[in-house]
This record gives sequence, structure tokens and C-alpha cells, in this order.
Amino acid sequence: MSPENKSNLDEIRKKAEKIARKKPLVLPVEKAEEYQTLIHELHVHQIELEIQNEELRSTQQNLEFTRNQYADLFENAPVGYLILDRSGFMQRINQTFAEMVGKDLAQLIRRPFADYLTQTARHIFLSQYKAFFSRPDNKSMDLEIVREGADNVTIALYGCRECCLTNFNGDVSNHDHIRIVAIDITEQRKVENELAATHDELRLRHQIAEVMLKSTDKGMYKEVLKILLKHLDSGYGYFGYIDEEGNLCHRPMTRGNISGNVQIDDRTTIERSDWIGVWGKSLLEKQTIIKNTNLKLPGRQNIISNVLAVPIVNRDQLVGQIVLAERQGDYIEDDAKRLKSVAAWIAPVLSARLDRDRQQAQRIKAENNLLQAQRMESIGVLAGGVAHDFNNLLTPIIGYTDMMIESKNKNHPDTQVLREISSAALRAKDLINQLLAYSRKQMLQVKPTDINGVINSVVRMINRLIREDITVEYELQKDVGIIKADAGQIDQILMNLAINAQDALPNGGKILIKTSRDYFPKPKIQYPFEIIPGNYTVLTFKDNGTGIPEDALPFIYEPFFTTKDVGKGTGMGLATCFGIVKQHGGHIWAESSPEKGTEFTILFPSVTVFKHNSSKDEDNVLRKMICSKGETVIVVEDDPAVRRMAVTALKHLGYKVFEAESPDNCMEIISTQNITVDLLVTDVVMPGGNGAELLLKLRTFMNGLRCLFMSGYSVDVVSDQGLMEMGADFISKPFTINEFSIKVREVLDG
Repeated sequence: MSPENKSNLDEIRKKAEKIARKKPLVLPVEKAEEYQTLIHELHVHQIELEIQNEELRSTQQNLEFTRNQYADLFENAPVGYLILDRSGFMQRINQTFAEMVGKDLAQLIRRPFADYLTQTARHIFLSQYKAFFSRPDNKSMDLEIVREGADNVTIALYGCRECCLTNFNGDVSNHDHIRIVAIDITEQRKVENELAATHDELRLRHQIAEVMLKSTDKGMYKEVLKILLKHLDSGYGYFGYIDEEGNLCHRPMTRGNISGNVQIDDRTTIERSDWIGVWGKSLLEKQTIIKNTNLKLPGRQNIISNVLAVPIVNRDQLVGQIVLAERQGDYIEDDAKRLKSVAAWIAPVLSARLDRDRQQAQRIKAENNLLQAQRMESIGVLAGGVAHDFNNLLTPIIGYTDMMIESKNKNHPDTQVLREISSAALRAKDLINQLLAYSRKQMLQVKPTDINGVINSVVRMINRLIREDITVEYELQKDVGIIKADAGQIDQILMNLAINAQDALPNGGKILIKTSRDYFPKPKIQYPFEIIPGNYTVLTFKDNGTGIPEDALPFIYEPFFTTKDVGKGTGMGLATCFGIVKQHGGHIWAESSPEKGTEFTILFPSVTVFKHNSSKDEDNVLRKMICSKGETVIVVEDDPAVRRMAVTALKHLGYKVFEAESPDNCMEIISTQNITVDLLVTDVVMPGGNGAELLLKLRTFMNGLRCLFMSGYSVDVVSDQGLMEMGADFISKPFTINEFSIKVREVLDG
């Protein structure tokens, strides 16, 4: 007996004796003392047993209470408790762990723990359990449990080794077991994953932001794509943007791992009408799409596996797209969520860059247009100045040559020579007129014109002009509108374009001349210049010839620029067309591809009223020289050669002629000789005055004096003198004797 138990019995004995003395037994006298002793012993022993029973009951109650407390703590602990045997079977578990698994306790007892793990977690547990069982104090495992009817649960396992297993009833098993604590770390792991994802996304954004701030446009797309491919472990992708026409442009495409495609495109444009497949649907519906199957590349036949397509949308406007593919494993929703977040962050930055690039492109385009306009205006100013001097030189050459031809018999040996001189001078005159047409400074006879009528009138001329192996077709739409135009200049445009088309058709071909009426500018179409909105009559001139090289297109309207061989073109044909169109307030542009032909589009502003004013000027009958009826003419011209030629021509026609070298000289001659003049023929611009001022002075005392102005200057200079507003009669230098005589007679006859 242990000292502790002996002490307890002694204490019980003392208590029993004390109680017995207070309750003595009465026995027979003769054996009283003996009985008394015996009975006392029995009584004490009885009391001793009662005390022991009472203490035993109390101990049992305490033990039951403690057992219940332990069971409650075990079953309802905030962590899961398990006891596993060497084979990994669950010998005991608590209610908390059963709730983690989503099963009843009875369903789990003596079941393999690994059965309730995910496939990945099962592999980890089975591969590490032996070492974990041997030394559990030094190891822990994070595993994912499959929870029936709910999301999986992540637990952390911590264990300690036990050599035997004792149940609540005291039963003991001698088998080896380990006691395990299972802590639910699902929320903790979720927070950790979210923090890691946030950190990862911030790092990704930082990398992309650094690229977008530092890289050039071309390099930016390439570097951002490289970051995304690495981040999502993809082998192929593109980062594209939406251009001004609403088409998808991407550069570059990384396709090094695609068989047969090692080239990296600098830029690929896919029109909206070609948006098909997964990536096309993603763009059209502005939706993120995952497709873990084999698919074709956009616009190609190559096959790729697994695609994640994310549109880039800024304020509900589609601005671009990111597509990744060729991943070893499937893309999942987390990947889509991550890339979608990146796209949402990129969207305003990309939109701002695209707006900036477009504004910059428009500014560069405007600057180039301005430089081109300034250059062409400078050439025009030069052309106008050169034209004046050339006109003064050509006027006497043409005039004297005409007079000499008139004076010679047509069979005279000199007649042919004179005609060659006249022809050369007239070609020079035409060249000057082309320069003035290009510079938009020639005199026009503008009136309401039906362009279809002009084309019909020039059909025969075009057919005679071009070779027989070239077919000319006409598609003239009815009611194309009336334009304000000089019909002769429209003829010139058609003839020049026909000549150019013939040179572009060395082996024959087809020319199409078409008219229509339409409203310009068209929405979402870029034009090489600004068009005032309104209705336009459209003239289209198209051929299927050799075309114009792309690098030559910007220069085709410049004077003397030509793509023809030396000696086969002056380079003034298209320059003349350009000038005429601009002088009519219109626009002209060309579209051309090598070996596919060229198409010129010309716009003339339409007018709503058409009034046909018939006059004798519309009579195209070539008039002969008309002689004098005895009138007196004074010629005022500062250029001696021009003045002498005009005087000689008028005298030859029978007029009485006076000549003056300046306005002051004219006033002096009239006043000193007291003559009456029927017609004043005067230059417009002269040193010491101008023709308009001279006319006003003379009319103060010569009421009804008629006047014919002549000038080699451009229309701008003539307009500055106010002659256009006065409705004055005018003849441009240089002129032939026939033109001069007819004009003089017209002015005198009123």
C-alpha cells in the first residue's frame, strides 16, 4: 500500500472511532466488555466503509465531469483533431474535423485520410506521410481537402507521436499512432494569395508603365507583349490597337514557335469585316474569352493551342486587344481575371497614346499640306511673274509673224518657215497658259455648265487623240448637277488626262470616264485635304495601265515633274489639271497601284441654278480678220515691242492709230493734237499709272469712249486693278493678229 493510501485509511479510522464513541452499543453484562470491543470495531469499520463510498462517489462524479469537459473540448475545439495509424487510417477524429470535410463522424472513422484530399494534396500526403509519421514534431503539411457540396478547404497539419491509443473508457491499444492537429487556413491562404496576386499585379503594372512611358510606339507594343507572355507563360500573342478606320492593327506578332512562321510582322491590319473566330468575337462583343482548344491564327492557316482573348475597352469604346496563346496548360478564370485587370488599366493610357498619335499625324499631315501649298503657291507666284515677261516677248513675235504670213503667198518659200515660227510661238503661249493654269491665275470664262454636255462635246476629240487599241467607255449619270466652270478648261482637263492614260497603256487597254453626284466629305474616310461639306459633281477618270509608283504620287501635280522618259513629256499636264480644278474651287486626287492602273477623282462644287445666257460669244465659228470702219485708236503700252506690233497691226487693218508709252504721254498727245479717239487700247499695269485710271480721266471729256485692256499679268493683278468688277473688255497677251482684230472689232461694235 502506498504511503498516501495508508494515510487516507488512518484518517478514516480516526473519524470512525470518534463517531463510535458518540454512539456506544449496549451488550449483555456478562460479556459486555468483550462485545463492546467487538461491536465498536464493527461499527467503526461500517462507518469507515460509508465514508469511503461517499468519497468514491464524489471522485466518480468529478471524473465524469472532467471526462465530459474533455470530450466537449475535443469535439468542439476550434481546430480539428485526428489520430492516424501507421497506414494513414483515421482511428479517432473530432466533430470540428468532420465539419471541415462535410461528413458525419461515423463516415470517417477507420477510413483512409488520403481519400478526402484533392489529387495534388493526396500525392503530397502519401509521398511524405512515412517521414511525417516517424518524426511528426519536425514536419508539417499544407493540404487541400475536398469538401462535399462546398468549396475545398485548405488545412495545415501538425502532429506528435504516441505509442498507444487510449479511449475515453480507458481501453488501451498498443498499436503506433500519431496525434494530429488540423488547422483550417483557407481564409489565411486566400488572403495570402490575394496579397501575392496584388503584389504580382502591381509589379506587372510597374513593368508595363515603365515600358509605355519610355518606349517608342513600335517598341512599346513589342515590350508590353513580351512582359505579358512571360507573366502568363505563353508562347504566342499579339497586342493590337484599333485604328481610325476601326480596323485591328497589331505589331509585332510573336510566332517563333509556330511551324513555318518565323517572320515577325512589322504591322498587320485586319479589317472589321474579317473579324472572325474567338479573337473576332472577343472584339465584336467586347468580352473576355478563354478557348482551350486548337485554333487558327487571325488571317492565317497556322494552328495554335489554347487562347485567351481580352478586349481593351475605354469608356465603352474599343481601343485594342490582347491575345495570348500556346500555353502548356489550360488558361483558367484567374488568368482571365488578371489579364482583364491589366487591360482595364492599359485602356486609358493606350487611348490617350492613340489620340496623341492621331493628333500628331494630323498635325504632320497639315504641316506637309501647308508646306506643299506654300511650295505650289511660290511656284505659282513665280509662274505668274515669268508669264508676264514671256507674254510681252511673245506678243510681237506672234503678231509680226502673223502679219508676214498674211503678206506672203502661201506658196512662197518663206511661208512655211514663218508658219513654223508661229507654231513654236503658239506652243510657248500654251506653255505659259499652262503655268498660269497651274498657278490658278489664268483668265476664266466661268458660267453655269453641264459637265455631261462638256464631255459629250469632247468625245470625238478624245477618240481621235488616242490610239485605236485603247477603248474609251463613258458612264455619265443623269442629273449630276450644274457647276460654274469654263468649259474650255474642262476640255483641257479631259485632254490632259487622256494623253497621260494613253502613255500608261503602251499595249492598249481601257479608259473609263464617269460622272456622278454625291455629298462630301464621307464619314470615316481620310482625304488628303480639307473638304467643305456639300454636294459635289464628281468626275472620275480611270485607266487600267501601268500605274504611278507610290513614291511619285505626292509629286505628280508639280510643274515639270514627269515619270516619262526624257523628251516624252513636259511634266505640265497634271500640273495644269491641278491648277484648273483648284481655280474652279474643286479638288483632285489620284489612287494608283503598279500594273493595276490609275484613278483620278475630281470634285466640282454643284450649284442649284442653271441659266443659259446665249450670246454671240458662244458661236464657235472662226471669224476672219475684220478691218477698220474709219475709227481712231490710241495704243498705250510701255513695252516698245508690243506697242509697235499693236500699232502696226491696227494700221494694217486700216485704223487711224496714235501711240503713247505711258498714261501721261497719252493725255499729252490727246490734248496737244486735239484729237477724238473712238477706242483706247491700253496695257493694264504701266509705270506712272494704270489703264483703269487713264480710262476714267479720258471719259471725263470723251463720253462713251470704248476701251480694250491688254495684259500679260495673271488674273490676280488684273483683278487688283478693278477691271473684273467693271466688266471691262480684256485680251490676254500674247495674242494672234486674228484674235486681236476680232476683239477690237467686237469692242467698237459694242
